[in-house]
Amino acid sequence: MKPVSHPANCPSILSVSAVDHQYRVADFSCGGSRKKGNQVNITAPGVDIISCTKKGYDVLSGNSMATPFVAGMAALLWEKYPNVTGDAIWKKLVAGARALDLRTSDAGAGIAFS
Repeated sequence: MKPVSHPANCPSILSVSAVDHQYRVADFSCGGSRKKGNQVNITAPGVDIISCTKKGYDVLSGNSMATPFVAGMAALLWEKYPNVTGDAIWKKLVAGARALDLRTSDAGAGIAFS
């Protein structure tokens, strides 16, 4: 598995990995290391996701499919807690993640579940 790279390896970026429907890390998703900033923080579904396209819809896979799940959850948390900081939302996302039977370097705190 390739290590997390730019921009996700920046410590101020919430790094999202992708899992399939059996909660296995997607083969295209990068893994982390113990080095600060080179880590996955959380994971979300990213394989065979129905998504809108210019032609209507398609079934797509990628971290670009997993990240919107986490962004949507962050938006919902911010709606519920409008006066908190981005860092507080990050902590709520990670704290609300459901642990998976995967290495934390590959799936972070687990699947986004807040």
